[in-house]
Amino acid sequence: MSNNEDTPQNNEVDKKIDVEAESTECDKPTETQVEEGNPPEIKLNDETVSKNDSCNEDEPMQVDDANSDQISDNLIGNTDDYYASGGSGSEKELKALRQDHEDVKTKPKKVVKSKTRGKTLKNQNQKLMTDYVRPTSKENVSVVNKSKDQDSSASASSDTDRISNSESDKEKEKDKNIKTKKKKMGNAIKNKAAKRIVTRSKNKSSDSDEDAWERPSRLYKRWSDRDTETYRNGYPGKKDDPQAVSNMEFYKNQIYSRPDGDKIDDIHKKWWGNFGLLEGHHGYIQWLFPIRESGMNYHAQELQLHEIKAIVQDKKAHARVLKSYEMMLDFYGMKIIDEKTGEIGRGDNWQSQFAHLNRSMHNYLRITRILKSLGEFQYEHYKAPFVKFVMKEALEEKTLKNVINSCMNYWVGTIKDDKERQELRQYAIDKGYKDTKY
Repeated sequence: MSNNEDTPQNNEVDKKIDVEAESTECDKPTETQVEEGNPPEIKLNDETVSKNDSCNEDEPMQVDDANSDQISDNLIGNTDDYYASGGSGSEKELKALRQDHEDVKTKPKKVVKSKTRGKTLKNQNQKLMTDYVRPTSKENVSVVNKSKDQDSSASASSDTDRISNSESDKEKEKDKNIKTKKKKMGNAIKNKAAKRIVTRSKNKSSDSDEDAWERPSRLYKRWSDRDTETYRNGYPGKKDDPQAVSNMEFYKNQIYSRPDGDKIDDIHKKWWGNFGLLEGHHGYIQWLFPIRESGMNYHAQELQLHEIKAIVQDKKAHARVLKSYEMMLDFYGMKIIDEKTGEIGRGDNWQSQFAHLNRSMHNYLRITRILKSLGEFQYEHYKAPFVKFVMKEALEEKTLKNVINSCMNYWVGTIKDDKERQELRQYAIDKGYKDTKY
């Protein structure tokens, strides 16, 4: 067989060699390019190795596997095997073919190695990409910027947490300081509350503030003196309202007390002895004992001069005032011994009711109103015996210890006669009362 003869087999081999040559001329970067810092641009979200790669990734820089194996067997085998398999050409040409095949096999291996390394990077941290990218490339700058953003975000988050913790510490410290100031200024705050007394209307009832007995000593005494003095002087400057008639109608048994009240006669019949009702109901006392001052029950009106005159002139209405007083005395564990003098003695239930009166301090304000109301309806002579009885029980019998301060600061002050008022105060001092309010 001639070496120059063009047979189909020779043409087929030549075509295969041409395919190998074309595969080596593919624009795939070589290992030398990788080492020189010119590797392919690898994208994590792209399946291609290089954006300039014209070869298919599934067929990288090598001939078809079947043809490659056939040529490899023919070239690597001995000469006899080559010719036996249909090969043609001289031994020199065969040697050249072997050398070309070795070059073709070597180059794709280097490229595959580089490509394999690139694929490995896909599964590793993005930071490793910098090994294959130029320091000045856009991707490198993007990666560096992204890394800086992440570090900045982490730093900002850390700073935010630190600031948040700092603000929390400041808030705790602020709350602590506020609590400390409140604790130190506790007494001052209590004393400031007493300033409200000075600014109140002098016509406002003393029973409208149920904590009046707890006022600081000097202001408490100043307010009580002014309150009772205004009462004794007949409320200078207060004008009468001829249109106001509620108190008169109530004591004439014509209207109901409000809220949740009843007519006066029914109250005397049904409420007498009902201590729970008398203690818990807070709207009836302003109707039973009206005075020329406003109270806590806005349904009840201030007592008017023309109403006082009408009630005193009506015998039944006037008698009802006294009966209201007797009902409340029974509630406090007391009773009238002499209606002419107004002398007071212990009631049958005095022990339990005295104990209750020592605890229920809002009743002290009620008593102030009761005494003022008696004086408006010509029952002035009933007031001194009541005050003296309380003094005796508090100072001598020691049964009403808690009422003595209200008695000395308010109840004595409601007595209009100056001499009688002074005698009662002297009696209390003689019996051991220490006048700390004066």
